[in-house]
Amino acid sequence: MAGARAMAFVALCALAAFPVAVTGAQVDPLYSSKQVLDWSSQANIKLQNFSLTEEDGLQLLVRPEEVTHRKLRERTRIKKKIEPVQQDDEALVKLENAGIERSKAVDSAVLGKYSIWRRENENEKADSKVRLMRDQMIMARIYSVLAKSRDKLDLHQDLLSRLKESQRSLGEATADAELPKSASERVKVMGQLLAKARDQLYDCKAITQRLRAMLQSADEQVRSLKKQSTFLSQLAAKTIPNGIHCLSMRLTIDYYLLSPEKRKFPKSENLENPDLYHYALFSDNVLAASVVVNSTIMNAKEPEKHVFHLVTDKLNFGAMNMWFLLNPPGDATIHVENVDDFKWLNSSYCPVLKQLESVAMKEYYFKADRPKTLSAGSSNLKYRNPKYLSMLNHLRFYLPQVYPKLNKILFLDDDIVVQKDLTSTSIFQIQILLRTSILMLVAGRME
Repeated sequence: MAGARAMAFVALCALAAFPVAVTGAQVDPLYSSKQVLDWSSQANIKLQNFSLTEEDGLQLLVRPEEVTHRKLRERTRIKKKIEPVQQDDEALVKLENAGIERSKAVDSAVLGKYSIWRRENENEKADSKVRLMRDQMIMARIYSVLAKSRDKLDLHQDLLSRLKESQRSLGEATADAELPKSASERVKVMGQLLAKARDQLYDCKAITQRLRAMLQSADEQVRSLKKQSTFLSQLAAKTIPNGIHCLSMRLTIDYYLLSPEKRKFPKSENLENPDLYHYALFSDNVLAASVVVNSTIMNAKEPEKHVFHLVTDKLNFGAMNMWFLLNPPGDATIHVENVDDFKWLNSSYCPVLKQLESVAMKEYYFKADRPKTLSAGSSNLKYRNPKYLSMLNHLRFYLPQVYPKLNKILFLDDDIVVQKDLTSTSIFQIQILLRTSILMLVAGRME
């Protein structure tokens, strides 16, 4: 410090002795060179204020008031930087406290429920005892087999008896609330017996083999049940109830008891009128065809302008005619035809019929050595339905040949319910330029 002050004193003396040199030096722009030269004559200049410290640097010619002002400005600048950070911290703490207070008011018990309709989900462990009993039954089966293989017949009998008791207690229960009161005691007894069997019979390799065998057996059983479910669903879909089957038979008998004059439908002149709205319906289901026709008429603005062309097979031809003779579709026109009367529809003209007459196709649907079990020969059950052999399923592709005098016709499937007026359909709005052509629109499942 003494050396630094000595250097400052020497510098001050040099400035006083050589004023010309000082005027050429770089000084603070706030003060002129004249003012700097006059400092040596001022009484308030003290040598101890000029020191070479890290804080003041080499600013030897600055007044003490300026040093103080610079320090104050530096403190103000630092304070302005710190205050926003402190304010942000205080705001964050306030938000956290507010969130904690709000979370205290929330009922945490409701968060465990994700469905108000399933009672078993009210408690996450509602079936813990049921699952425990099932696990005990699995281990009891394994240890009973091991006990019998090692001539421990007493333990084998005890395991079988406890296994039967657990099966009776479990029954078809899926939750602990459905178990009888004695289930807890039987779980305890079974646990003690399994602990005893573990001490005498435990063999990791043998138990693993038994578990794998049980798993494989369960997988085969699941696959068999899936095939059975598929077969039964297809059987239910294509089976006709006795009531409906008897209805078709009665309608057929009544139709053929009528005289030929009474078997005809009225308004036959509308069948080829191109100015009316024509619909094609190919089906062997009397009630399904009735639903399609009646739903279309009920939603039509002008029912008298609608014409329905029904085509069915020989077996249901009489029933279909008799139904619509007894239940006419209002002011609409209807006509029923037999697909077997289309003589032009033969295997030489229709590739589909040629394919259906092949030996391989007949064996696929009607072969005598078909497997009797569900596991064998159960592939593509849906497509083994003989319904796909019916020409009614393929006749829609020959609409121009079936109705050559019609320009526009709308094809309706027999599994739909019409819910709006079909006259606004785009096919009826198209202007026909070629009178020899025919347009077809297949109406699927309308909503």
